[in-house]
Amino acid sequence: MTKNTKKKPTILLIEDHPDIVAMYRVAFETKLKDTLQVAMDKEEGLEKIHEIKPDLVLLDLIIPEAKGEGVKPISRHGFELLKELRKNPETKKTKVIVLTNIESTQDRKEAKRLGTLEYVVKSHTLPHEVVELTITHIEKE
Repeated sequence: MTKNTKKKPTILLIEDHPDIVAMYRVAFETKLKDTLQVAMDKEEGLEKIHEIKPDLVLLDLIIPEAKGEGVKPISRHGFELLKELRKNPETKKTKVIVLTNIESTQDRKEAKRLGTLEYVVKSHTLPHEVVELTITHIEKE
């Protein structure tokens, strides 16, 4: 392996809206080709984190708990996933950026308490900005 050869990073997007997933797939393909994996709910997200050990997780807060379960407006299964990650010695240091449409000081504080790197409001941030932010945090090994 040469000095300039780098392992391709793996990014896991945990997001249940297909249109948003498609938008981020396009954005990531331009800068980080073949790096984005997707999970659509909390259960699948945890499985993929253990399976692929991503370099960084982009986590929506309002996601279903399991496949086929609808999302209730007050359900914040993203926080439950984060708490499970932080309890497990194998995943407690996983890099996480919250990627949500919830503008809440309380949620920001909780995300920070749970060790997230950033709290990004989707409606205020362009997809290519999320890609750049992801690159910045991956390079901070």
